[in-house]
Amino acid sequence: MSWPMRFVGRFPRTITALIAAAFLAGLWFATDYVRTVVEPREAAARQARVEQEIARADSLFARGKYETAIAEYDYAIRSFGAELAPAEVARLHDRTGLAHAGLAESESASGEAAAAQLGRALDAFSRALEIRSAAADTPGEIETRVHMGDAWRALARARGDAGALDGAVSAYGAALELAGDGDPPARAAALRALGNAWRDRFELARDRAALETAFATYDKAMQAADPRRHPAARGETLIELGLAYVQEAENGYRNRNLLKAVGTLEDAKAFLTLETAPAARARLHLHIGDTYMRLAQTPAPRRSERARHQQNVVRWQNRAELAYKIARSFGYRPAKANLVPGNPAAARAAAGDDEKTE
Repeated sequence: MSWPMRFVGRFPRTITALIAAAFLAGLWFATDYVRTVVEPREAAARQARVEQEIARADSLFARGKYETAIAEYDYAIRSFGAELAPAEVARLHDRTGLAHAGLAESESASGEAAAAQLGRALDAFSRALEIRSAAADTPGEIETRVHMGDAWRALARARGDAGALDGAVSAYGAALELAGDGDPPARAAALRALGNAWRDRFELARDRAALETAFATYDKAMQAADPRRHPAARGETLIELGLAYVQEAENGYRNRNLLKAVGTLEDAKAFLTLETAPAARARLHLHIGDTYMRLAQTPAPRRSERARHQQNVVRWQNRAELAYKIARSFGYRPAKANLVPGNPAAARAAAGDDEKTE
């Protein structure tokens, strides 16, 4: 006979029943305490740790610490992926891809190194798409497909390979199909991105038909969103349209197309205000400054117009100076190739030197 039975057998049945009831009650209370107090506390602590790790990764990403952010995202996915909602796991993969793309854009990345980082970005975006497609996360899938298209565009530039733009056109086209007509800003954004891919094809392959397709696609983007209800969508599209005119200026009629470009960019100001879209407004001023600088480099169309053209050059340089000051206040700086000799004030403003001279 086992010792519990010998122990219980020493007492009357009534006492035995009380002992058993007390034991079972104690066991129930202990189990209930673990279930209602201990386990929730452990789960809350675990959830707090998961949120802390993800927040740390997001903070590193926001500060441009891409290498460390990638390691943190990888750790979060491996360690906590089974506990996270599919949409969150997909977002972490998407952010990982964006971090690799950010490393590819760094000044220290050579063409080969940038291409390698972009390959990793595309892998991360593919993993995010697998999850988002399975979870029917349409907004998230559109976002990731646009990011994938951006990575293909960057890869085409890094390799100087127009063929890589086929991937961009495919990704943007899929995003456009998903966007449908129910989300005008998303549709306009997808059309803009698709137009940019065609514009890149013209830049890399000098395919005139590609630039014409880009203009047609921007026109569709302009029609996709009501400018009164979605002014930012109209302003962003005008920026890309203006940059397409800059590209066309390289193909011929330089002065005429640059004037179209700067006019289009100036029109975008009405839709991108510092209050509603400060980053886009600052980027707009950078492009305005760049375009005015390009205009200042154009020769006089005829010898008889040299004096008038020189007056225009001074006016364009001054406008570039003002645009660059605004852009620089948000951290945007022009390429040194855009600096025009002959106007020290504009050169200083573009380069970031506010020092005045006599």
